[in-house]
Amino acid sequence: SFFVLMWHYLNYQCAPFSLAIGLFFILLILDNNTNKTLGTSLTILIIFTGITLIHSFVPVFFILYIFVKYILTRDRKDESLFLMTLIIYLIVITIQAFTFFSTAVQQLVSLGSTEYVRFAAGLIVEATTPLDELAQMISRFIFIITALLAGSGFLILLLKRKVVHTNLALFLSGTIYAIASAILPILGVRAFTIIAIPLSLGVTYF
Repeated sequence: SFFVLMWHYLNYQCAPFSLAIGLFFILLILDNNTNKTLGTSLTILIIFTGITLIHSFVPVFFILYIFVKYILTRDRKDESLFLMTLIIYLIVITIQAFTFFSTAVQQLVSLGSTEYVRFAAGLIVEATTPLDELAQMISRFIFIITALLAGSGFLILLLKRKVVHTNLALFLSGTIYAIASAILPILGVRAFTIIAIPLSLGVTYF
């Protein structure tokens, strides 16, 4: 259900966000390990550091998730993990800011090409065939049905208080990010990826 919901949005190619979100899933698995050892915590920090080098926004998802989970559970391990990941993120982002500032300025200056502006404005549209249009109609129908099942199932589980802290933390952290992106558009709509994780689990109710 998750990949049906995210089919239109996720880029299944060699894109930084796709790689980072895959590693983010591994972090969630490790974080939900009931027998957490020093090795598990070290692995989480190493993978998290890797994600900060791959993508600038995905690490924020994990930091928010850990923070919200700590608020919900008051687990000292989550508090320590939140502080460690926040420190790592700030260090990496600061180093990158100093390293890539001049490159970023050059890229911003070069964005004035007519072709780029036309593409961004949606003036360049790819041609479609009748078969392609039929496939799109079927996929939209599947998406709508899956979204209705997942959304309604998650809502029922939420009202019955059967959503575990992990999924609730993911949902709330994604919502916080979505609100922040409404204020700062540069953050984009990436929060839907995080919200879709617990939301897609709503199908389990049926």
